[in-house]
Amino acid sequence: MANFTKTYIDNLPLAANSKEQKVYWDDKLTGFGVVVGSRSKTFIVQRDVRGRARRKKIGRYSEALTVAKAKATADTWLGELAKGIIPWEAEEAKRKEEAERLANIITLKKAWDSFIKDKEKTEKLSPATLRNYKYCHKQLEGWDNTDISKITAKMVKAKHTDIGTKKGKYLANSVFRLFRTVYNYVIDELDVDLPRNPVRKGLWYEEHRREQNAMKDDVLPVFWKLLDEEIDNPLRRDYYRLVLFTGLRRASASSIKVEDIDLKTKTLFIPNPKGGKKKAFALPLSDYLCKLIEGMLEDNDTKWLFPSRNSKSGHIMEPKEPGLVKKLEEETGHHLMIHGLRNTFITVAADLNINTYAIKLLVNHSVAKSDVTGGYANLDVDRLREPMQRITTRLLSLVKPDTEKKVVEMKR
Repeated sequence: MANFTKTYIDNLPLAANSKEQKVYWDDKLTGFGVVVGSRSKTFIVQRDVRGRARRKKIGRYSEALTVAKAKATADTWLGELAKGIIPWEAEEAKRKEEAERLANIITLKKAWDSFIKDKEKTEKLSPATLRNYKYCHKQLEGWDNTDISKITAKMVKAKHTDIGTKKGKYLANSVFRLFRTVYNYVIDELDVDLPRNPVRKGLWYEEHRREQNAMKDDVLPVFWKLLDEEIDNPLRRDYYRLVLFTGLRRASASSIKVEDIDLKTKTLFIPNPKGGKKKAFALPLSDYLCKLIEGMLEDNDTKWLFPSRNSKSGHIMEPKEPGLVKKLEEETGHHLMIHGLRNTFITVAADLNINTYAIKLLVNHSVAKSDVTGGYANLDVDRLREPMQRITTRLLSLVKPDTEKKVVEMKR
């Protein structure tokens, strides 16, 4: 028997071999001991509980587990043993209970992953949509292990403000529109009883329609001139031209396959636009667009209209032309965005008083289910040729005022 101190434990000799290990007991705390083997010294506790000796290792003596720390643990355990409670068994039971509790919790990550998995099964999400979902989720990664039922309106408001301040109001709104959808998915599809959705009506930042980014008439000729002056790569110049004259979304334009172009029938097929394959559509090509595409196909032996060796997909993504953007803003005050070219196409079409449903079909916009008249609008590609040509003619007159109704010569 001895009083365990650091000096005392340090001076205990190691056993000659593992079979000759010895147990020393502390004379101040009955049941607290140390087992000395050939390589280490291990603290233990031992006490009879209901007529049966219960022994448990506390841990090896080290800088991390000092005599004082080991004695404190031993004192607690021995007190529990005196009451007939086996503390390590109770702790194990608590761990199992907590593990079971956590297994039944729907964390944000579990909810999000389940939502995406089901969405992919039913809708075949496009790569662009998946990237958007992933980016939105990234803004909430700090909540991944949080029980979704514990996410409050106050937490949502604070996070929404934080994202809006640091990364932009539109992103903040997008993140929580998607969060709201995921939360409702857990309630409706996973049949989990959750509190009221913490995304409330007054949360949102005010948003302005992106059509406001359409280029004005006096900006278009400057933009057209700067395409040649600021972009050396003809492929990238043609990408901007094609988006402006088709009104295509940027991802649909960059991923056009050669096999989907038919210059004989003057038609371009978009098999997987925003909304998936069920939204596939055919677009009539104006004379200008046919000439543009014909020039692009001359030296192209790939399957993409806009091929790229530096892209995993094999085609270009959204071209980044900071020089063009900066120069146009300096000269006109207009901030160029790819989507703004689509908005310009729509604006020009509207200015020409082209039938609303024709415009919707040209840019692949959905007609609301509540719109009975729109439900009967069934304009095929041939019927869309005349409005498409009118839009082209008007755009040509704007980008090159002195060449109205003529095919514009392009630097290649």
